[in-house]
Amino acid sequence: MLTVKDLHKSYQVGKTTYEVLKGVSLTVEKGEFVAVMGPSGSGKTTLLNCISCYIPIDSGEIMLGDRQLANLSEDALAKVRNRQ
Repeated sequence: MLTVKDLHKSYQVGKTTYEVLKGVSLTVEKGEFVAVMGPSGSGKTTLLNCISCYIPIDSGEIMLGDRQLANLSEDALAKVRNRQ
């Protein structure tokens, strides 16, 4: 099961901060298929990149099963990406 709780991600461009993800929460059960849909610029790719730990999050929690992904080393994350 994948659980995302209160995920926040922003980008700084010069003096301006763009809040892309504002408290996103979702759960995907084992065997469930989901689609991420929305208009261009709504944060779909940012969400998926955060979930896969390719880009860091500002705050929130991403759990895969009973593992918090933010606490894993790069080697451990690579194994998770390959197997799960």
